[in-house]
Amino acid sequence: MTYTGVQGPYHWIEDPALTLSDLLRICPSFVLSKYLILTSFDGRPLQLTRREYNSGWMQQGRVAINPRVESTSDIPLGAYDEWFLFKKAPLMEEFKIFVNDSEFSLRNPLEIGGNGSHGGGSRIEGAAPPGLIQLQELFWMQLELKSVETYIARGNKFILATTEQLLYEMLVDNMKLSSEDI
Repeated sequence: MTYTGVQGPYHWIEDPALTLSDLLRICPSFVLSKYLILTSFDGRPLQLTRREYNSGWMQQGRVAINPRVESTSDIPLGAYDEWFLFKKAPLMEEFKIFVNDSEFSLRNPLEIGGNGSHGGGSRIEGAAPPGLIQLQELFWMQLELKSVETYIARGNKFILATTEQLLYEMLVDNMKLSSEDI
């Protein structure tokens, strides 16, 4: 099931079936000509190759930076990937990584709470997963303080949050068209 919403200037989508490859095929404008901060590749920091360094990628601590994505093929794809995209050069600071937290979601925490057993314990109907509210607050604060244009992650689900409403609408419309073809 696909979930969507709005939080401040951000439109967001969460979908368990959508992949990063799908996004790059459907709406490459989210990444093209943008600054890309890659915080997680296969759940770990990306280890840049010589080829990536030669094509302009940089590394600062755990973060890999592509200063201008020219092609969707410039972006390595793995599992548990997390991207922060900017129109202009961002400040090089640490980023909190969200994709590796299996409970991270942008959905209303009270709507998620009644899903039964999780991690060996049971949830109370209508109770938020432990720590999710604080994690969401940290997520939205990080996006706004760092002036992130678009956040994209694929872990156990696909999550995108963007200030680019037209691109967001194009993605949602194309997803609807794709699901009608099935």
